[in-house]
Amino acid sequence: MKSYIRLTLLVSLCFISSISAQQISEGFETGLPAAYATSAADYTLSSGIWSILKGAQNTNKHGGTYALALSPGSPAAYATTPSLIAVQSITFWARGSGASTLRVQKSVDQGDFIDILSQNITSGYSSFTITINETSPDVRLRFVNGATQTHYIDDIVIVTVPVPVINLSRLTLPDFGNLVSGLNSPSVAYQVSGNNLLSDVTLITSAGFELSADNAVFTNSITLNQASGVLTEKTVYVRFSPLVPAGTLTGTLSHSSTGAKTKVLALTGTALSEEPTSQPSLTFGSITGSTMQLNFPGGNGNNRIVAVRAGNPVSWVPVDGQKVSGVNANFTAATDLGDGNRVIYDGNGTTVDLTGLAVATMWHFAVYSYNAGTGNSHNYLTTSPTIGSQSTPAVPGVNAIPSLLSFGDVVVNAFSTEKEFVLSGNILTPENDNLTVSAPAGFEVSLTAGAGFASSLVIPYTAGILNQLDIYARFKPKAVSQYSGVISIVGGGAAPFVVTVSGFGVEPGKGDGRFPAGFASMDARGQNSTTGGAGGKIITITDAATLSTTLRDLRTDHYPSHDPVILKLSGTLNRSGEEMIYVKDCKNVTIVGAGTDAKCVGFGFEVEISQNIIIRNIEFSNCPNDGIDIRDPETHHIWVDHCSFNDGASSDPDAGSHDGALDYKKMATHVTVSWNHFYNHSKTCLYGHTDNEPTDTVMCATYHHNWFEKTRQRHPRVRFGKAHVYNNFYDNNDLYGIASCEEADVMAEGNYFLNVPFPMYSGYMESGPGDIVERNNVYKNSGAPQLRGAAFNPTAFYAYTVDDPELVPDMLKQYAGSGKIDFDSIYTHIDMNKGSLASSFVLLENYPNPFNPSTTIEFSVEQKMKTELRIFDVLGKEVTLLFSGIAEPGTIYKTSFNALNLPSGIYISMLGSGNTRIAHKMLLLK
Repeated sequence: MKSYIRLTLLVSLCFISSISAQQISEGFETGLPAAYATSAADYTLSSGIWSILKGAQNTNKHGGTYALALSPGSPAAYATTPSLIAVQSITFWARGSGASTLRVQKSVDQGDFIDILSQNITSGYSSFTITINETSPDVRLRFVNGATQTHYIDDIVIVTVPVPVINLSRLTLPDFGNLVSGLNSPSVAYQVSGNNLLSDVTLITSAGFELSADNAVFTNSITLNQASGVLTEKTVYVRFSPLVPAGTLTGTLSHSSTGAKTKVLALTGTALSEEPTSQPSLTFGSITGSTMQLNFPGGNGNNRIVAVRAGNPVSWVPVDGQKVSGVNANFTAATDLGDGNRVIYDGNGTTVDLTGLAVATMWHFAVYSYNAGTGNSHNYLTTSPTIGSQSTPAVPGVNAIPSLLSFGDVVVNAFSTEKEFVLSGNILTPENDNLTVSAPAGFEVSLTAGAGFASSLVIPYTAGILNQLDIYARFKPKAVSQYSGVISIVGGGAAPFVVTVSGFGVEPGKGDGRFPAGFASMDARGQNSTTGGAGGKIITITDAATLSTTLRDLRTDHYPSHDPVILKLSGTLNRSGEEMIYVKDCKNVTIVGAGTDAKCVGFGFEVEISQNIIIRNIEFSNCPNDGIDIRDPETHHIWVDHCSFNDGASSDPDAGSHDGALDYKKMATHVTVSWNHFYNHSKTCLYGHTDNEPTDTVMCATYHHNWFEKTRQRHPRVRFGKAHVYNNFYDNNDLYGIASCEEADVMAEGNYFLNVPFPMYSGYMESGPGDIVERNNVYKNSGAPQLRGAAFNPTAFYAYTVDDPELVPDMLKQYAGSGKIDFDSIYTHIDMNKGSLASSFVLLENYPNPFNPSTTIEFSVEQKMKTELRIFDVLGKEVTLLFSGIAEPGTIYKTSFNALNLPSGIYISMLGSGNTRIAHKMLLLK
C-alpha cells in the first residue's frame, strides 16, 4: 500500500511538473504606504493583495523606482503575499541597512507560518532563490524582519504551476421537495468540466438520490472520462429516488479526481408516504360547558389529525412533509397555528376527549386522514376534509390559557422567571361577585408583572362577565424538592378550573452540565442547541502547533463529514507572536481543558465560519490580540464556558496593552458566554465591531454567571444586537459595567454590582444610545443605572432561571473560571468512552435537555439481562415504553423519545433491570 501511495504521488508530481509554469512578479512600484503603519493592513499591489505590518515604499531599490522597506524592531515587521496556487520557487533581491538576518516563511492551507529561509544579508543587494515545490492551492509566503536593521526587498518572481481543478456550472442544487417514496422526481441538470486533471472524475451520491450521464440510466455513481488532463463539459442529471417514506433526506453529491479539491453539492428532498383516498367520519359524544367528546372512525389513512376553531370554520390545512407541533387535547394548551386554529388530536386512534373549552361557544372541527412512515414523511389527504360543528351549553364557566405552566429548576429561595395566563369568565352568577385565584405552596400569583405577588387573589367581575385578564405567576421553592400542584379558580357558579404548575427546587448551580443556557441553546439555523463534539472521538493535545494543525485538519475541505470531535488540551500550551489560532470552517467541535490546569499562553482563538463549537475550562493568558474572537455571518451556536481570561500579571501588570478578552462581532449569532472569570484586563467583552455595521442587528448573545473582577469596561459593550445579561458579578469595575449602544437591545437582570460607579450606560463615548432594561439587580456601593427603552423579553427565545442575585458573588467566586471543575468525566465517561461505559449499567442524561419535541437517551448494561427503558410523567403515570428486551454488554443503546403529542412539563426516564433502577428527569418546553 505504501508503495502504491508513493507511486501515485510521484505520478502526480511528474504530471504537475510537466504543465507549463507561470510567473508572478512584484516590483513594489505602486500600492505601498508612504510611511510605516503600526498595525497590519491589506494593500493592493500589482500582483494582488498583500498583508503588511510596518512596511513602506522606499527608493533604496534594486530595479525600477521603488522597493519594499521593512522597519526594524519589535514586533517584527512583515509582508505577506496573496494566496498562491502550487508554488515551485521564489526569486528575489534583498539587502539590509547593515549586516542583518532576513527570514522568509511559508504557510500552507492557512496554517502557521514556518521558516523556509534564514539568510544573512549585507548593505548591498543580493539575489536569492528558494525552491518550494508546494502543490497546495493555498500557499502564502512572508518576508519577516525582526532584526535591528531595515530590510529592503525588490524584484520578486514567484513561479507557480496550475493544479488539477474540477469545475461545476452551479454551486447549489434545488431542494427536490416532497415526493412519494418509490417514485422518481424530475431530474435537474448541470455541467461538469475539469483542467489539469490527473485522473477521471468520479461522482458519488448519497442514498435516496441518483445520477445519470444521459438522463436515461440512473445509478448512485458515474465516472466522467478526461483526456490529457482535460474534461470537456459534460451534462450530469440528478434526481430524487427515495425507496422508503423517511421524511427529509439530506445528502451530498461529490466530485473527485486525484490531486483536485473535491467539489460537493448538497442534496435534500422529502420522502412521503402514499396519500390516503378517504376521510374519517365525525360524531360527537357527551358535551359539557367546557368539554366535548369527538369520535372520528374510518378513513384509509393510518393516522388522523383533528383541528378546531372557535366561532368560525377551521381555516388551517396541514402541509405534506410537516409534523404538527403543539398538539394538545386541552384547547387552551394547544398551540395557536394562526387565526385561532389549534390541533387537538394527532395519532392513530378514533376518539378524543376535548377539554378547556369556553361556554356558550360554537366550535368548528376539521378531520384529515394521513399516512406517515418515519420522520416527517406525512402525506395528508387535504381535499374534502370531514367537517362539523358543535356548541357548548350556556352555563357558568371560567377559562385560562394556557392551563399548564412549567417553571423548571429554580434555586432555593430565588424567584423564577414570571409566567402568565389569561383568565376569563362568562355567564357567571350572581351577576356581580368575585372569583378567587389560589396558588399552591411554592407558587404566587399577581395582577401586575414584577409586583404584588401573593398566595391568592380576589378578582371582581360585573354583569356575569370577566373579560380577559392577565394573571402572573412565579415559583419560589423553599427546599430542594419537586413542586407540583394547581392554581385553582373558583366562584361565579362555574365548575372549578385549574392551571397546573410544576417546578424543582435546586441548590445553587455551578454550570457543570453538558448543554448551554441562553441563545446558544436555541433550535435555530439548522442547529438544535450547542453540543460541540459530544459523542465524538477524543484527541489529546499538548502543544500549540499541534492544536493549530489539528484545527486546520478539521476544516470542511479536509474533514467534510464534520463528525463530532473533542480536543482535550493538556497542560500549558505556549505560543508567541500576534497570530491567533483559527477555529475556521469547523463544525461539531469541543475544545476543553483536561483536568484543572489547561492554559493557552500567548495566543487566543479566532472563531469564524464555524458552527456548534464549545470552548471550555481553559485559561487564556497574555494574548497579544484577543483571547477569543467570534465573528462572521456563517458563525453560530458558540458556547464559551468556565474559562479564565487575563493579561498575565508579569507581562501587563496594568492591564492596559492587550486588546479584547472575548469579542463578538460581524453578524455571528446564537452565542452563550457563561461561568467565565475575567481579571487583570481592561477591554473585556466587545459586542459589535463598530458604529457603522447595522447588519449586526442579527447578533444575539447571552452573558450569564460571569465574574468580572476589577476589569475596567465592556461587560459587554453592545452595538445593534440583542444581549441578555443575567447573574453576573461586577466586582470593582472602575469605568462601567454594561453599555447598550446604537439601538441595541439589552436585558440585564439578577446581576450583582459591587463598587461600580456606572453600572449601566445607554450609549458610550462616540456610540449612540441603545435600549437597556434592568430588573432585580443588586447595586452595592454603586451608582444608578442609566436606562432606556423596552429592550426584549428573553423568554420569547428560550427558557432560563435567574438565581437570587444575593447568592451570585459567593457562587461565582467558587465556580466561575477555568480549573474550578474537572470536566473529564463529561467528555470521556459520558461522551462515549466506549471501553468503560459500554460495560457498565448506566443511564445517561438525555440530550438536548430541555427539549422540544424529541430528545436522545443512551444506556448500557454490565451483563446480558432483560432491560426496560420507560418514560413517566411527573405524576408517575407511564407515558411510553422505549426499550424492552435482552440488552447485551459492550453495546451503547441509543433511543429517541418524541413528545410531539405531549404537553410541556417534567418527565422521568427510568432504566430498569431486575431490582436495579436508574432515573433522570427531563424537561419538555414547547
